[in-house]
Amino acid sequence: MKRREFISSSALALAPMPFSSHGADPYPNRSIRTFVGFPPGNSSDVVARIVTDEMRKSMGQTFIIDNRPGASGTLAAEAAARSTPDGYSMLVSSAGPLCVAPSMYPKLGYDPLKDFIPITLTNTIPLALVVSATSPIKTFAEFLESAKSTGPALAYASSGNGITNHLVMEMLKSAAKLNVTHIPYKGSAAAVTDLIGGSIPAMFDTTPALLPLIRGGKIRPLAVTSAKRLAELPGIPTIAESGFPGFEGIAWNVILVPQGTPSAIVDRLHAEASKALLTPEARAGFQNLGLVPNPTPLGETQAWLRTETEKWGRIVREGRIAPG
Repeated sequence: MKRREFISSSALALAPMPFSSHGADPYPNRSIRTFVGFPPGNSSDVVARIVTDEMRKSMGQTFIIDNRPGASGTLAAEAAARSTPDGYSMLVSSAGPLCVAPSMYPKLGYDPLKDFIPITLTNTIPLALVVSATSPIKTFAEFLESAKSTGPALAYASSGNGITNHLVMEMLKSAAKLNVTHIPYKGSAAAVTDLIGGSIPAMFDTTPALLPLIRGGKIRPLAVTSAKRLAELPGIPTIAESGFPGFEGIAWNVILVPQGTPSAIVDRLHAEASKALLTPEARAGFQNLGLVPNPTPLGETQAWLRTETEKWGRIVREGRIAPG
């Protein structure tokens, strides 16, 4: 698939590039390429555009969004990992290419934990278990009862093998000892359409995608995958409080740079990205997506990725999940 490049909005309004007293231009003195492993309009792409547009305003340089969809986001991750570690290449990624792919693909062109320096999380994204508004299943307890009584006859949809909404159900299957059938779709839209129509009994999906349908009475939420209840769905219990303590399965995005990027530049990018995430403009952009900005310290981001890699890797191995 031919890759497409986009320049962050208002990029023509560049600040003048100052020079240092030592004759070398200070960082940054040219555009910064931001790799995204999904097409324009995907949540990772939109998050990347919001953050880099705010960073552009502060740093006075163009940020080029380099969309390289394909292979579940691993093409962009590999390109970013192989980029010169000089501060002019970044990656905005979800969990798939970083924490799921190492257990799904026997050969990757990069090592997510060794070939990148995490800059910061940008946000986390809870998921919800939903059924059609016309479904006889009214509660999470009723879903578990139905799943246990019907077994493989109860099917659930996902956006594809190895996608977060697939893996979260695999987590629940393991925790609750369920034996339900996975029906992978090519993307969430078709799956949700079949869910609303009643041909698919249930699915997990991200709350930003589901909230308009929940509010419109098209689908019914049964439980959420976050550690705490959501302000947008205060009456809907968490899975953790519904008999599965410690259960948490969320999607997220993170900014990274290639390993070897100078520490001074890593610190600068961390400061700029963290500041950008908390601007009123970024907050408004995230709110429109149903997300909350969540900048994290450098060390915590690396620890987060290790924990998520262990969690999702275990789910992939136990479920013998292969690329679809």
